[in-house]
Amino acid sequence: EGMKIIFLDIDGVLNSKSGTNISEKFGLDDKLIANLKYIIDSVPNTKIVISSTWRAFEYDELHTSAEIPWRIVLADKLGFFYYTDIIVGDTPFFMDNDKNHRGREIKHWLDENRIDKKVNQFVIIDDEISDITEIFPNNTLKIDSNVGLTHNDAKTAIWTLTNFGKDPIMTENVFF
Repeated sequence: EGMKIIFLDIDGVLNSKSGTNISEKFGLDDKLIANLKYIIDSVPNTKIVISSTWRAFEYDELHTSAEIPWRIVLADKLGFFYYTDIIVGDTPFFMDNDKNHRGREIKHWLDENRIDKKVNQFVIIDDEISDITEIFPNNTLKIDSNVGLTHNDAKTAIWTLTNFGKDPIMTENVFF
């Protein structure tokens, strides 16, 4: 069976504007990580590729006084001892004048890695999706940054990762 990939944004997905403490607002919110873990536990051979701007930083120093690299913290909360067992890469940074490059960065990662890693399905989880949906209309899950990744979002991501070749629902999780 091929690999399933979650292209993961962090701000607005694993934290939220409505968070009540610093880590819920700007760091890694345990309640939202639990929803990500639900996806990973529900779909065998699911791995993460970081598409968030966090990929540029080793430590979560923008947000908290962290001493442990954030990838290790996230992997541990997801139940993995080695972060490389769950996080298999980062999308590249395109530094050009076009502000809308996350979709192209994801496409580039897929073009470079899809065959080697035997990727047969993916979902893009992000709170800002305008440029992404132009390229990947059926694989993009829009998260409300006011609340972050919900359990219903997780169910939609699972549906997208397990129904390869069908038309996944885009954003509104009305049927869950």
